[in-house]
Amino acid sequence: MAQNKEKVLTIITNNPLVKSESILTEHTTLFFSDLDKVLTKARDLIHQGYTLITHPLAGSVKPWANPYRTVLLEENEQLNMRSLEIMENSLQKYDQFKNDLEENSSEKLNESIREDYQLIDYDLIKELI
Repeated sequence: MAQNKEKVLTIITNNPLVKSESILTEHTTLFFSDLDKVLTKARDLIHQGYTLITHPLAGSVKPWANPYRTVLLEENEQLNMRSLEIMENSLQKYDQFKNDLEENSSEKLNESIREDYQLIDYDLIKELI
């Protein structure tokens, strides 16, 4: 009978709410202040054999509207080409709308709107963990 190996999950985020929540402490959490660093780090980990569990641009909010993103990955032993394709396409989409996102950057949003965007991102990841 094969043993169930516990999945090793990595959370990459720029969302302060995700970073602060204790529900996520049993997983590796990498926090970056910039969204482009979140997406780039996720791509780098995929090249090291990680697999995407969540889509980098998931959610009902337009990718260029919400300045907070959390990506969940699972450690694996080989390159997952589908994950790499999704990540590369997400980076291209991010680059395409980067100027719009910078106009809506978290520093320019009032506290209430920032908290709403953080909660949307947090709820998406919390449901999966």
